[in-house]
Amino acid sequence: MAVPVCGSDGGSGGWAICGTLNYWVFDLICIRLVFLLIATAIVKLKHLQPHSIIISLFAHLHFWGIRPDRHSLGILANSYCHLGRIDFGFSLLGKQIKVGYPPDCVTLTTLINGYINNDKLPLAAQLLDKIVGLGFEPDIVTYGAMFKGLCRIGDNAGALDLLERMQSGGRWIAPNAVTYNTLIDGLCKTNRLTLARQLFTDMQAHGVTPDVVTYNSLLDGLCKSKQLDEAVALLEDMEDKGIRPDIVTYNILMDSLCEAGQLEDAAKFFSDLVSKGLQPRIRTYNILVKGFCKKGLMKEADEVLRKMEEDSCLPNAITYNMVIRGYILSNDFTKALYYHDLMLSKGFEANADTFTLFIDLLSSDKVVVPPLSSITRWPEELGRALDKRHSWGMLANSYSHLGRIDFGFSLLRKSLKLGYPPDHIFFASSSFYRCLNWDCNMDKKEGMQATGISNSPYYGSMCA
Repeated sequence: MAVPVCGSDGGSGGWAICGTLNYWVFDLICIRLVFLLIATAIVKLKHLQPHSIIISLFAHLHFWGIRPDRHSLGILANSYCHLGRIDFGFSLLGKQIKVGYPPDCVTLTTLINGYINNDKLPLAAQLLDKIVGLGFEPDIVTYGAMFKGLCRIGDNAGALDLLERMQSGGRWIAPNAVTYNTLIDGLCKTNRLTLARQLFTDMQAHGVTPDVVTYNSLLDGLCKSKQLDEAVALLEDMEDKGIRPDIVTYNILMDSLCEAGQLEDAAKFFSDLVSKGLQPRIRTYNILVKGFCKKGLMKEADEVLRKMEEDSCLPNAITYNMVIRGYILSNDFTKALYYHDLMLSKGFEANADTFTLFIDLLSSDKVVVPPLSSITRWPEELGRALDKRHSWGMLANSYSHLGRIDFGFSLLRKSLKLGYPPDHIFFASSSFYRCLNWDCNMDKKEGMQATGISNSPYYGSMCA
């Protein structure tokens, strides 16, 4: 029940003012609560670069005169740390203490994470030592941040030493599945498989059950070490213990099998994952496409593309580039051009590796010269992958090598019109002018005058 705070007689005027005050306080509480809910949700939207947005929201909160609580200050400190301003994070820690909120493990872990995410691991380690020296007991989350940082730089010895310190401190802290997974993954990534397996055994001895993440790390390590038989045996052990493989598990195994040329086994794993109700991802299909293209099995690669369309998992730029390179390596220039045009119609472009193969094939005398209309847009596209000036010259040189000096000159005229002149070295040493001298008996200056290149403002420098 509200108590009047003004009005000499305690009449209705006092009740009205008190009610307004209560509603105002209630509104402030609601605004703060809604703000915290919004800020917490925004933090999870990593693709939107949320931390700058959160800092802006806090500025509005301050403008409205709403005092932040411990939780909102922690969110703000986290945002500053993610943006590399750990100094601002420490300032907010000081503000917390000033307004009566003593530091806790959450805030201190935020600062440690800030150092780690900004590649300042020594400072993170110093802060951890200070925390312990001041009498704070870091929790498993704090140690987890340090494990992540140490394993990311490959300091497995430091991570294992920290594990021992964690378990031998004043308050024994039991490692959890996340701790073991971080360490096992770090060991596998540095090819320390013996230690990783020992840790895998230790975690079970301490009552921590491995999960699919644990197995995936070990499988990835075994596959990258070419121990495929051991990897398959580990998969069977995983399933025997009731841990269901996920799509990442299958991607690891299929990729390793394709690299080893065991395409039939990879295809069986693909059928197995579908039969178990898992949905293949774009990476799953791309693994098969890469395997088939590497072996020159382009019919099978085309079938995978059709299945992708049927399953509404549309090919991406990586898919198309692999297929195009597969057809180029199979000397099927017509199909390579078809998929190149299809890729462009889908909004994708060829990458530098694909164009290098295109140009190598053009220079090899193994193909019928494609029409100029089909390749006049290549230099702009290649220019986005490499360098605009050199891309025009590379194509002109390739056509000149094939004896199509007319195509070479057409490309050069267009490049000059767009402001991308070939450099002096190109005209001094390329097949372009060798063809002129052999077939046309022209010197460099006469050739450029005959084809209209002399009208370019770059003509004088090219003839120097």
